Amino acid sequence: DLSDGRVTKLSARTGKILLRRSFAESHEGLVVQPDGIWVTSEGGVIHKLDPKTGRTLLTVRVGDDADYVTAGGGSIWVSCYLDERLWRLDPATGKVLQTIPVGVGGQGMAVDGDSVWLANYDTGHLLRVDVTTGSMLSAGFDFAQLDIGYRDHWLSPFTDSAMIISTEARTLPSITLSNYRPFTRLGLRYEKFLAEMEHSDAIRFQNGFTSGKPRLAGLHLSI
Repeated sequence: DLSDGRVTKLSARTGKILLRRSFAESHEGLVVQPDGIWVTSEGGVIHKLDPKTGRTLLTVRVGDDADYVTAGGGSIWVSCYLDERLWRLDPATGKVLQTIPVGVGGQGMAVDGDSVWLANYDTGHLLRVDVTTGSMLSAGFDFAQLDIGYRDHWLSPFTDSAMIISTEARTLPSITLSNYRPFTRLGLRYEKFLAEMEHSDAIRFQNGFTSGKPRLAGLHLSI
C-alpha cells in the first residue's frame, strides 16, 4: 500500500487477511516469486520477503525512487524514476548484476522472452532492453564503478532522447567508468567509456577506405 507502507497478503479464496507487514516508508512495486516477494520503496531499498511469514530475507540498495519491480530472464528488474537507470538483480542473492541507463522517468515494466519493455512516465516513450546482452565484470563502489564487458551506453545531452548512441543500439564490448549514485545536491552523473565496434571494410580513412574494428570513446555528464 503506497499510502501507509504496508504489504498485505490475502486469501485467494476468501479475501481474508492472512499477513500484514508494515514499513517505515512508502512502497509501490511488488512482484511475487516462489521463493520470495520483492517490494520496492521510494527510498531506494528493495526488500525480499518470505512469502509465508513476511520476514525480510534480504535488502538491496538501488537508485532513488524505486517504483516498479518485475521478474524475467532469470533476473529481478527494478525501475527507479529519479535514478535514470534500470537495475538488474540476482534473484537468489540480490546482487546487482547490471545497471542500464534509460533516462529519468522509468516506471512500468513487462518481460517478454528476451526483452524487458520499460515505460517512461515523463515522455510517454516505450523502451526495449535486450536481456541477452549485458554480460560484464564490475568492481568499485557507488561513485566509481568499473564495468568491463557488454554494457549499454547512453551518449546524448538529453535524458529522454538520444542523439548519438542509445540503449536501443547494439551492445558493444567496452570498458566503462561511471557513478551509480549522483554527486552533490545537483545530482551530477558521469560516464566515460571506450568501446569496440564490429568489423567493417568501409572505414573512411584519408582519401580512401580501410578495414578493421573502429573504437568509440565517449564522456557523458548529466544532472
